[in-house]
Amino acid sequence: GTQQISIGNDNDYSLSLNLQQPVLDFSLGPARTAARLSREASDAAVEAARVQVAADVRVAYYQVLLDRELLRVQEQALEQARGRLAQVRSFRDAGTASEFDLLTAEVEVDNIRPLVIEARNQLELDRNRLKRVVGLPLDRPLELTDSLREPEGDAPTLSEALDQARANRSDLE
Repeated sequence: GTQQISIGNDNDYSLSLNLQQPVLDFSLGPARTAARLSREASDAAVEAARVQVAADVRVAYYQVLLDRELLRVQEQALEQARGRLAQVRSFRDAGTASEFDLLTAEVEVDNIRPLVIEARNQLELDRNRLKRVVGLPLDRPLELTDSLREPEGDAPTLSEALDQARANRSDLE
């Protein structure tokens, strides 16, 4: 007859676990260098953003100061033109000025009025731009107490300015 022999169990299990730990990996050197350079580039980009924000604030601030002075000049020009118009009217009433002189003075006043309005509008626009750059609400009043003044010292030469830019600008780094 036949004899039946049983080998093993009905279910066989096999488990394997494989762990690898590199002791020495020469490809990590370039990766670490790349990571360091990437971090330095990110730091330089952050510094460039800081410098750009500071520059934007300065430009907006000085633009408001300039607009304020331009408005003052335009208002003075309008006042002078009005004074001249009053003077020409009195001369015409006295008979020493012609109708043409009166019309010329009136046209001068009428030509300066839009310049004053334009200067006021530009001042308001640039004040709002300064508020936006600084992060202030637009409805908050803003009054600058500084004024434009003559720069101190001599202006740097082109080569001096380029050397200073190369030394201090993070975006060139």
